[in-house]
Amino acid sequence: MELALDRAFSIALLIFGLSHALQPQRWAELFDELFSRPWGPFGVVLFTAPLTVLILVGHNVWVLDWPLIVTLYGWGSAVKCAHYLLFPQFALRIANRRLRTPKNFRRVGVVMSALGAVLAWDAFF
Repeated sequence: MELALDRAFSIALLIFGLSHALQPQRWAELFDELFSRPWGPFGVVLFTAPLTVLILVGHNVWVLDWPLIVTLYGWGSAVKCAHYLLFPQFALRIANRRLRTPKNFRRVGVVMSALGAVLAWDAFF
């Protein structure tokens, strides 16, 4: 199960990273729209919670190796999801528009893509 989650996560990270890098304006618009609504944080949780739960249940690996990134993502995302669900008004307040610029989405996308590629290499080869 852990290897399957490593593979799924690496592919998802690579694809979403490429999307962020190649379509940064669309991502910025999506998050601007989400966080302009009082229910915006709940929308983010709807996108991220399914993968987060899968990782928490099936990939709780604490060995100093590349798959540790998947586990750390799962726990970090769980904290973020809980924060967004329990304190949505705070999440809306800290969702700074200056951080959601296309340039920043492109930068994040490049990092995500590179990390996804490394994790995919490790998981598949």
